[in-house]
Amino acid sequence: MTTFLPILSLLVSVSFLLMAHGLLGTLLPLRGLIEGFSPTDLGVLGAVYFLGFGLGTIVGPRAISRVGHIRTFAAMTALLCISVMLQAITHSPLFWWMSRGLTGLCLASLYVIIESWLNARSTNKNRGLIFSVYTVINLGVITIGQLLTAVADISSFTLFAVATILFAASAVPVSMTRTPAPGQPHP
Repeated sequence: MTTFLPILSLLVSVSFLLMAHGLLGTLLPLRGLIEGFSPTDLGVLGAVYFLGFGLGTIVGPRAISRVGHIRTFAAMTALLCISVMLQAITHSPLFWWMSRGLTGLCLASLYVIIESWLNARSTNKNRGLIFSVYTVINLGVITIGQLLTAVADISSFTLFAVATILFAASAVPVSMTRTPAPGQPHP
């Protein structure tokens, strides 16, 4: 258990974050169908997520170098909340594409933060254990998030609100931790 105490707040944040991600990844195509999006519209929605994700692998490390892990984590989760709310209040494929690209950018940046933090807090002796637990949490909470689509009507605002709440909640444990974040990386 002492192996996980220094990263417990990060793992709790990961749980909220990736549960919201699982919910949103299932909700958007289903809601898009209800909104009358074409198969092409939904395909572009998936593609721009990965375009944003690719950009996030560049933006994330630069942001971490500028302001550190915790501030970048908080900023990216705030942008995720904005992205979800934009999708909740607009019904235009174009707005959804831009928001989904932003989601990809933010999540890639967050994965960089999470995995660099875990790597910095692990040793050669416990790295496999730490990343195994992280992977189990990752896959488990994404699945739970997907199952959350069954708790409310997909055509309502509720599931967007739940995703936003979970994204916002993910910033709290990391922001409030007493455990120091890893130092800012050097290029």
